[in-house]
Amino acid sequence: MSRAARPQATAPRRRVRWGALAVLLGLASGCYEGFDPLDPAVLTEVMRTRGNAVGDGHTGIYLGTVETLECGCPPVDPRAGLEYDATLCGVIEYAEDFGLEDAIAIELVQGDGSVRIRAVGAESPDDVTVLLPTLYGPLYTDGRVFAGGILEVDALLVQGAARARVDGTLVGDPEAGRLELEYRQINQVELLGNALDGAVDGFGVEDEVLQTLDCRERIRLSMAWVDAGDPTR
Repeated sequence: MSRAARPQATAPRRRVRWGALAVLLGLASGCYEGFDPLDPAVLTEVMRTRGNAVGDGHTGIYLGTVETLECGCPPVDPRAGLEYDATLCGVIEYAEDFGLEDAIAIELVQGDGSVRIRAVGAESPDDVTVLLPTLYGPLYTDGRVFAGGILEVDALLVQGAARARVDGTLVGDPEAGRLELEYRQINQVELLGNALDGAVDGFGVEDEVLQTLDCRERIRLSMAWVDAGDPTR
């Protein structure tokens, strides 16, 4: 009887394990209805997944239009010492105010069925890019592309984490491709500073939390390939 009992005890565990894997794989492919697409476990599975595309012809810099869909983050407390808003929507607003069309550009590096995606741009302020993770994920022959990233931040003025992902398509011939993406991000960070009033020459001053961000942003990107870029960076 003990031998017969063993399969009954192990079978449920196998079903649960394979069921959980199937859920993660489905979420990695963009089918996350009812689940949090920015859950760390989901993003980790996205980053590990490899598609069936071949080649590296879609590597390059992409420029185009950006549309804000959700801006759930408040403005950054000016006491934090950041010259610009440290949120994604803040970067977009900054670009629109000053007419900087290339304030947010996308660099995509393809290695067969895997891609690396990151935000670039000569006009992007350094204080902002710290909150934009580099994304990794699969690219498929039918043009579907997904990528996720987790950025742990431990900088002078910012501590915490930012998690992000893109879901969309990459269509067209190499060096003539178009990216249609939805980008979403959650910021869970603390902005630090210190109060110098009463301090002597800055000694004995400890950083204090000036503002806590726990918020989400979502934008739509429609971009076209413009340059080969430098995939070795």
